Amino acid sequence: MTDVERDDRAPPPEATGLGRHLAVFVEDRTLWPILIILVVHVALGGALLLLAAFRGRSLLALAVLAILVTLCADAIRRTQQRRRVAGWISLLWALSVLFAVVSSYLDLL
Repeated sequence: MTDVERDDRAPPPEATGLGRHLAVFVEDRTLWPILIILVVHVALGGALLLLAAFRGRSLLALAVLAILVTLCADAIRRTQQRRRVAGWISLLWALSVLFAVVSSYLDLL
């Protein structure tokens, strides 16, 4: 067996860092309600940040937003599973934008 054939059959690398802890919630269906609540809370925090940055014209919020975008891009660049991480990060930002637009339209925030 050649080295190329061995690499094709190698199992995917194990998650490290934060991914190791979050993988438990993704893999176990009984923990999905907790994962959904976590995603919604992070998206609501992002919505508040977006509203403070764009509607409130807060320089601090703009700086935090710039730092978060940079950290997200860096996380996608560094990970081995770029598609999966990019999907989760895109989901969180899309939900944040959706919550910010809807709450602004309904005058909730």
